[in-house]
Amino acid sequence: MQESAGRKGRFNEFESWMSNVFWYHYKWYFVVGVFAASLLVMSAVSFVRAADYDWTVVYAHCGESDPSKTAGIRSAFEAAGTDESNNGRVQVEVRVAALDWEKGYCGLYGELAEPDSILYVMDDSVLKLYRSLGYFENAAYIGSLGLWAAVNDTPVKPYRLEDFSGYNYTQEDVDEANRDRQERHDEMVSQAKAIIARIK
Repeated sequence: MQESAGRKGRFNEFESWMSNVFWYHYKWYFVVGVFAASLLVMSAVSFVRAADYDWTVVYAHCGESDPSKTAGIRSAFEAAGTDESNNGRVQVEVRVAALDWEKGYCGLYGELAEPDSILYVMDDSVLKLYRSLGYFENAAYIGSLGLWAAVNDTPVKPYRLEDFSGYNYTQEDVDEANRDRQERHDEMVSQAKAIIARIK
């Protein structure tokens, strides 16, 4: 009986100290500290979970999206791809472009202009349309996916000196940047073709 009264007394002392001393004098330090610690933990978690994609595959198709197709594309390209980020694993981002002829949304031009959009997977109708426009002549049928895979090997759009107005760049600097971009693009195109050959 006396022991439980002693425990109760100690708890009352602690509660009194918390409300009258700690909370009164240090509550703002505590609130700011909890906020800063939460922010630090969330930043660390997002940094650890952030994906450093080695390859981007654009999956262009008509009709509804099928998550199992997207997962199949990702796993096929991860199995055949190369580790560009040198982190010990191949990570592939699949960007889905669902085209709708009736609504007039049948454009891949935004994707085709992106320098990291080199690999494309598409169904028959998308391939037929873009082949008629001069794209994807090198498309190969991937039987395991039931889709066509192709490499966008068109040259990258070069920088112009006017794009860097306000900076102290010369035409030689811009030419060097264009050469570097084109060399990197050509290297990625070569690797992308090898990846598609491995998947077939």
